[in-house]
Amino acid sequence: MAAITVGVPVYNGAAHLAECLDCLLGQTFKDLKILVFDNASTDETPQIAADYAARDPRVRYHRQPHNKGALLNFSDLARAATSPYFLWRAADDRSDANYIEVLHALLQAHPDKQLAVGRVTETFQGQVVKARDVAPRLDRLGLMFGAHATAIYGLFRTPAIAEVMTLMGDRYGSVPWGWDFVALLPFFLDESVAASDQVSIEFGVRGAPRAPGAPRPPRKEADFDVMLGVRARFLALVRDINRRRNPPGPRRWAGEILVWAYANQRVYKVKRIVRRTLTRWLTGTA
Repeated sequence: MAAITVGVPVYNGAAHLAECLDCLLGQTFKDLKILVFDNASTDETPQIAADYAARDPRVRYHRQPHNKGALLNFSDLARAATSPYFLWRAADDRSDANYIEVLHALLQAHPDKQLAVGRVTETFQGQVVKARDVAPRLDRLGLMFGAHATAIYGLFRTPAIAEVMTLMGDRYGSVPWGWDFVALLPFFLDESVAASDQVSIEFGVRGAPRAPGAPRPPRKEADFDVMLGVRARFLALVRDINRRRNPPGPRRWAGEILVWAYANQRVYKVKRIVRRTLTRWLTGTA
């Protein structure tokens, strides 16, 4: 059994998948298994993945019977892992060659930690836009209210991430907005995150960065009713996580306030709900 399972959830990722797999197979840490879960792609993804699986026994290819949505594809990967450690890798992301080795060593050195993360490098058209730590601080509040969503691509102890993904099940619905911060919450609450500034994972940003002082472009509003549903499911799950950690009493009550604030920041702010509710009431639209 490999020490680490790398889960690659992909849908129509032919443009980037080969480069992603080359990056993973070129890691200095070699004791890994790569699971490619194809969410019923309609491009060349199956042929690319099958070719890599034929060339290297560490690569396994699985095609979902139909498109299950991004969240369930991610979840299936975490629950399929049998190795002690697990991480996800998006098909269009890259990392330093020693990324996995450094994060594995970090968890080996800190048996009380459940998640190891590196730095984040954001690029646009191949140029570095920003490099930063995943979180400004590794205490509970620093993680809950300051961590970047890319922490979800760190290295987990498999039982810990499989447990939270099983808890989520299909309760989050088909809109995956914010699911990563639900999955990360137990690690934030328990302060079980270790970090290294020696390695980084690279994410391409879709739009050109704003010039200093330039106004933010208008935001396209998501469907209001859909987002209300997402927020309700997010809040129900983070409350469930809090209740599993704290018996009835003051600690649970304090936790309820904390996770409500977490939901307000991470998925859909109350001020936006109020604004759009008033707009709907005054104009008949959202």
